[in-house]
Amino acid sequence: MADDQNVPSKGDLWVFGKNIKPENPKRKKLETEFYIKLQLGYPN
Repeated sequence: MADDQNVPSKGDLWVFGKNIKPENPKRKKLETEFYIKLQLGYPN
């Protein structure tokens, strides 16, 4: 995805995410979104 936080961009930006559901089905409202962003900087 494009990096809209750093201008000029330092390179490609990857975002990985997962929704984590509780084991107890009665607690559906507590589903949590977990994500990480990864960006490699300039060479050297």
